[in-house]
Amino acid sequence: MTLYADHRDNVLKAACFGGNVEIVKYVLSQNVLGINSRGAYRQTPLMEAASRGHHDVFDVLIEAKADVPLVDEHGNNILHLACLYGQEEMVKYLLSKDYADIDTKNSRGKTAATIAK
Repeated sequence: MTLYADHRDNVLKAACFGGNVEIVKYVLSQNVLGINSRGAYRQTPLMEAASRGHHDVFDVLIEAKADVPLVDEHGNNILHLACLYGQEEMVKYLLSKDYADIDTKNSRGKTAATIAK
């Protein structure tokens, strides 16, 4: 079930990009895609929600048992991506919940703090 074949993203990841909680819940309820399905750059729906700063969507995915420590094809975790996209409130949220270690390095040797600079 691919939404954008050129980008390898699926409906769930696209719904997380949009940030509409009800649509995300609906897509999850259909059980057609795994909660940790991968799209462009091997990013998961949880990574998409974090990078876009969608707290409510992020929480829905956490409740649905999304795998928090996964990384994308560049070794970026949810914290790296939130920093990369300038999502300051999401960064604070992720750190307050201890979802990611600020000192973790991606495959390019960069920490989230380095990316945030």
